[in-house]
Amino acid sequence: MVTEMNEKMCVNCRFFDPFIDGAGECRRKCPVVKFVGKETKAAFPIIGSNDWCGEWETDEELTGQFGRMSKARREKVMKNARS
Repeated sequence: MVTEMNEKMCVNCRFFDPFIDGAGECRRKCPVVKFVGKETKAAFPIIGSNDWCGEWETDEELTGQFGRMSKARREKVMKNARS
């Protein structure tokens, strides 16, 4: 799936931290408590790259101080998501 960089999807959001399979974590807010058996863990929400929300913010600068990942890494993630 090819997306335009200005489409309001998680893959284009500055808070999206991708996994290799196209899904990723939303880093917009602090982690939430997750119960695993009798233990509790902190975890960021896991989302799909095609998801979106009302707090989406553009990541116009894909490298440097404004971007969480390099343009090359983002392209690799998108390539894996299309497979």
